[in-house]
Amino acid sequence: MVILESELRDLSGPGTTIGAPSSDPSYTRSHTSAVPFDTSSRGRIGAILSGIRWADVVIVGGGELVQDTSSRLYSPFNLLPLFLARLQSKPGFAYGIGVGQGEELRPLTRRLVRSALGNAAGVTVRDSGSEETLLSLGVPRHRLWKTADCAFTLCRGLDPGPVMTDLLGVAPRNVASRKGHLLPQETRKRLGLHREEDPAPGRRAWAELLDAHLDARGGRVRFFPFHTGSLSSSDDLECREIASMMRRADLVEIHESRDIDATLGAFSECRVVLGVPLHSSILAVVTGAVPVAVPYSSKGYRLMSEMEVEELCASPPGSERHGSSAAGPAERLGFAWDHAERLWNRLGPVRDRLHGASLLNAEMFRSACGIDEERS
Repeated sequence: MVILESELRDLSGPGTTIGAPSSDPSYTRSHTSAVPFDTSSRGRIGAILSGIRWADVVIVGGGELVQDTSSRLYSPFNLLPLFLARLQSKPGFAYGIGVGQGEELRPLTRRLVRSALGNAAGVTVRDSGSEETLLSLGVPRHRLWKTADCAFTLCRGLDPGPVMTDLLGVAPRNVASRKGHLLPQETRKRLGLHREEDPAPGRRAWAELLDAHLDARGGRVRFFPFHTGSLSSSDDLECREIASMMRRADLVEIHESRDIDATLGAFSECRVVLGVPLHSSILAVVTGAVPVAVPYSSKGYRLMSEMEVEELCASPPGSERHGSSAAGPAERLGFAWDHAERLWNRLGPVRDRLHGASLLNAEMFRSACGIDEERS
């Protein structure tokens, strides 16, 4: 929702209509300006085909467009709209994307990327690693621009940090099932093939971490469940289960609003945000909080590097018990909490730079596709 809302704000204008696949068309109509193409009744492929027939220009992204760590069909599915657009002689554009690194891309995926993005009207990427990978795969330099994640455009109208409150934001996620299976998790569940690891130990480690933080520093904890669609595990469930295991559950709340402005407001009250989803760290910087990331793939490290706070990456809670050499989240959280003001002296100028770079996504899109503000 963060990515869609930022794109809608950046690309909407007089005479412009934007469509998007949606599993909840009524919600999309009532809460966004997008025209929904129903994936629940038509299926994902059917919704994409309907959208491409309807559109003048096809956009893929933003976000991590290609990687093979969650499912081997993830990348082909995300690239499919560009191939279909080409068949219908419509321009395609990859908007503020990230690209997996090294072993996160299988040889077949690399060939698909070279074909799909090499023939797109243009590509904007949100980090240096993605730019270098696409150049190495043969994407033409003159059709490739390094910008920033499109969510940084949400900085408009928001005050920068530091936020010196006693509120800790937390965005956990169960990523144990992301092991490069052929089929996406949703499909494996439907076929009865999905076998989920016991989530209790991981949840207990999160609960112990947060209780220890509250014991040492007081304050409150606010959970942020991110919504990534039915292909992922439920962040809502993860937040509820972790909260139920905590001794200090009376000091916990869960942010349940799906409204982007309400969510930005809730983030802006946090001193530090400790999160697994990449956009929890991005929204932290957008709203003035200090991010502590718990990455599960290279994209987390790459984006924390773009924000110049890679030292605030931590291993998952509980992993130190199993010999992980990375710094644990308690250490990183304590450092960020105690030095929030000093860290923000570094983050403030970076936030301004990334905000400016993110605005180039829309500019490059319009330039590459020959679109002006008046064209629908």
